[in-house]
Amino acid sequence: MIRVLLLLLCCSPLLVSAQTADDVAYVPHAAPERTADDTRLGLAPGAVAGSLDLQLPRGTEAVELLNGRGDVEHRLAADQWDHLPLDLLRPGTWTLRARVNGRYLVRRFLVLGNGHSTWLPDPVQAKAPRRKR
Repeated sequence: MIRVLLLLLCCSPLLVSAQTADDVAYVPHAAPERTADDTRLGLAPGAVAGSLDLQLPRGTEAVELLNGRGDVEHRLAADQWDHLPLDLLRPGTWTLRARVNGRYLVRRFLVLGNGHSTWLPDPVQAKAPRRKR
């Protein structure tokens, strides 16, 4: 019992620092194949840590955030259309849905949780080494 208490006492600074860190988000630069993701809905790393900058097309009428089950979690007001604070969102897959000229455009992104960075770039695809003949 004493070992467990000592372990918790030693790890408590790490737990506190993890809770105060910025959120980490992953947004692929190109829409994955065979999905409804539309790159006209732009997501970029925000100037403020823990946020994403939104680039919406002209004629945007409404913006909503859907959770992984497709339920609307947040409806963004027009003054919130320039950036999205990630601390509002739980870790998981989210969908940004914008109604533009009567049609819906969607873009998915992933909130990974607390970390020390607000952006993860696409992984570099390395070439496979050639076989020697």
